[in-house]
Amino acid sequence: MLNEKTKDEIYELHIKDPQFWTVRKLAHEYDTEMERIEAILVLKKMEQDKVAQVPPLFPSLHPSLTLPLSLPLPTDHALHVGCRWMNWTPLC
Repeated sequence: MLNEKTKDEIYELHIKDPQFWTVRKLAHEYDTEMERIEAILVLKKMEQDKVAQVPPLFPSLHPSLTLPLSLPLPTDHALHVGCRWMNWTPLC
């Protein structure tokens, strides 16, 4: 069974150079059946087409503002200290 990262890699190789990375060569390189490689290529193409069709959530925003933010979550200790400071007890 091939993981998603490997399937993405197979698709990218084939898209970059389909003359070199044929279905037969990819099947040999990844030790899998040609039918499986063909299915991966078709499904990945469908996936790419669907992703391209999705409209942006906020088209008026600058593209850099639509990237997900990764904010550090408070540790249990920080949450505990903050709750004591605010004299608040969590319900859970």
